[in-house]
Amino acid sequence: MILDSHYEVQKELGKGLWATVYVVKDLRTNKIFGMKLFHRLDVQNIYEKFSAEDMHHITKIQHKNLVHVVNFGNHGSNLYYLFEYYDGEPLKKFKFRPSKLSLLYDIIVQICYGLAALHSQKIFHKDLKLNNVLFKLLDKTVELKIIDYGFTNKSVEKVQREHDISLPYLAPEIFLGNEAIPQSDFYSLGVMLYKLTTGIFPFTNEQITRFIAGDSQNFFPRFPKEINPEIPDKLENLIIRLLEKDPEDRFENSEAIISYINSIQLKKYSFSQKISIINNIKFSDYIVRENYAHQLLDFIPLIKKNNGKVVVLSAGEGLGKNDILTLFRYHLLTGEYYIFDYECSKKNKDPFFALIKEFLYAIKNNKQVVSDLQNISRKFRKYLFESEKDAAKMKENEEELRSDFYNASNFLFHLAEDKPVIFMIRSAQFLTKEVNEFIKYIYKDLVQRPILLIFSLNNPEKLAELQHSVLINVEALSFNETKKYVTNLLKETPPDRFLYQLWERANGNPMFVENILIDLTARKIIWKNGRFDFSFDLENYKLPAAIVKSIYKRMKHLSKEDYQYFKILSAVYTPLSKSLIKHILGISEKRIFFLLIAGINNELLRKKENYYYYFTFREAKEKFFSECTEENKILVARKTIEYFSDKRITKVPILEAVIKHSLEIKDYFSARKFTLSLAELYFQKKKFEEAFEKYCKVVEYDFSGKIEI
Repeated sequence: MILDSHYEVQKELGKGLWATVYVVKDLRTNKIFGMKLFHRLDVQNIYEKFSAEDMHHITKIQHKNLVHVVNFGNHGSNLYYLFEYYDGEPLKKFKFRPSKLSLLYDIIVQICYGLAALHSQKIFHKDLKLNNVLFKLLDKTVELKIIDYGFTNKSVEKVQREHDISLPYLAPEIFLGNEAIPQSDFYSLGVMLYKLTTGIFPFTNEQITRFIAGDSQNFFPRFPKEINPEIPDKLENLIIRLLEKDPEDRFENSEAIISYINSIQLKKYSFSQKISIINNIKFSDYIVRENYAHQLLDFIPLIKKNNGKVVVLSAGEGLGKNDILTLFRYHLLTGEYYIFDYECSKKNKDPFFALIKEFLYAIKNNKQVVSDLQNISRKFRKYLFESEKDAAKMKENEEELRSDFYNASNFLFHLAEDKPVIFMIRSAQFLTKEVNEFIKYIYKDLVQRPILLIFSLNNPEKLAELQHSVLINVEALSFNETKKYVTNLLKETPPDRFLYQLWERANGNPMFVENILIDLTARKIIWKNGRFDFSFDLENYKLPAAIVKSIYKRMKHLSKEDYQYFKILSAVYTPLSKSLIKHILGISEKRIFFLLIAGINNELLRKKENYYYYFTFREAKEKFFSECTEENKILVARKTIEYFSDKRITKVPILEAVIKHSLEIKDYFSARKFTLSLAELYFQKKKFEEAFEKYCKVVEYDFSGKIEI
């Protein structure tokens, strides 16, 4: 059985009232996952309690005591989530006896680690029970992972009606209609421990039903030792406190539980599996650009009216374009659309062939779309039904290519007659020339059909020939957005001076911000004596190797011609204006426009003061400069001096830069001229000491013998 067009069921792990759990293989990657498919509730029901943002947040949480939720999707109108496959046993199979007391404490602490990770992200399990904790015994140690966290589809009324097995685990405040809190999960932990140590639940369904009806006077469990005398007193005290009816009487947080366990036995557990502030930063790096996801959602009403669109989502590495697309998709898991989400790479460059191959199974009963593939080429047929690898080696002549274009476009258009098609193509910079030709081929018809094509890539020039495509540039974080993000990472807000320098040095790139903070923390520059110290000056801070590598990767995205231009521009000491670039490079304004777009989209240039352009990272400028020939450096100096020779310069840094150019090529006449201008500028600004110093320098030039007076 194939689910969602590319997950092949390997076996069924279990089936409950609301969902079936499978082991599946991703046919795209051959990786094995677990999948929970909700068959009693459609996506609309789940969206009422669990938003697309909630789904996206959960996929970002990774912790050694949590089974990682990899993805969400839909099979028809039913939601599923994909998770890391972990072949542990459910905790209900753990057999307690006094000789295993230390193992039981290990289990409790690891559950607390997992819960602490969830609670730190304001996520509560809400359905913690023995079946939702998996464990392995490994040479007298235990390894444990919590599953099924983050959302539940149960209301009290439904639980009562269905006699659900989760009923005994639910905290009293939930029965009373209150929202879940961390202590609600601790109550569930208490129920688990009671069941493990005594073999029964603390309350029967009948007692719980009476409690819901208002009888709270008799809602007290029997003491565990009355049922199993081998339970140690202090373990019993732990269980009873976890089961307190009033949440305020339970433990405040996971650390309090671990602290209690440390006090009753010899082994001492650390308070958190996140053993360092660095891990804490990594664990808190969730960020998504919701406004961009909603920009994409604005196209949905249009395509429903047969107004097809092509959208290009452009952003450099680390700005979150993949997260934007994922969140966008999570809003659309209703079964109303054919959604195809494809990641291009150096090996996988043909998303349209891949779409057709996957959807052949999903629409096998649609005779029209199947008939579209009767006259395809040998290469296309081998790709669909035999070997993708062998197909990639085959060549097509012009006639075969046009035939495949015709048949593939018919397949896509007939598919859209069934329901709207949303096709997301990530890393589109890897698309082949043939695929780009196919996009041009279908474009004129696509705009009259319910089809939305979204391309994400680093540089939109690759798709520049597509007319009427909508370009969405993902911008770097603003200062205030960076401030909010850093506060989330560090759990405190640094002073604005430090934040501004960090924002500038990272160019507002979330990935760079995180990596810089991790580097500064690891080297104990901002983390000293157990607390943060933000006195460090980032002005001359050297970026970590991983960021420098990412910057160099951006440089490689440039065309050969653009790369050559940037090498030349790196030799300019002044800020860059369009007119200065034109004077130095001698290219048209249109060419300058695309050069600047390439620089900005790859985060190599940034615009300031609504006029000037600067290299974003000095590492990039230094790299370009090291590759610039001496001949070009001299040419740049002369061109820059020539450009400013008849300009009235009102900025000190620009004058200083032109003077530097003059001295490097030993043009002392120009050096004197611009030094005099600098002296006069200082005088106008009433900086008389600086003005006097520069006037003296002018006199020095006059008597140096290097220029004619």
